[in-house]
Amino acid sequence: MSLKQKVPVIGDITMLVRSGADKPLEGSNLVVNADALTGAGGRVTGVQAGRDAATLTGAPGVTGPKGTFGVQASTAVAHDLKSTAYSANGGTLTLEKLEIEFSRSGKQCF
Repeated sequence: MSLKQKVPVIGDITMLVRSGADKPLEGSNLVVNADALTGAGGRVTGVQAGRDAATLTGAPGVTGPKGTFGVQASTAVAHDLKSTAYSANGGTLTLEKLEIEFSRSGKQCF
């Protein structure tokens, strides 16, 4: 996962996070604000789509931005997931091994 952010005085900073292992990254109770999510297949259960993101209740204590298209699900498993996301909030991410790289090169996941 990667994040590119403009920081005052410094300029653009990129944070690149890798799991560093063959075991996939796992997450629960996450709210992801994204423009796109693509993958090589998977399974989603308990889908509720088209609600205002601010009304979603699947991740306790966290909602999406008011007036935006929202989707929530009970479970989601995706293979080779790529996302164009601008934030992820709440919940838990589990990684077998953690590697974090900060740079000004602009290098991102894809």
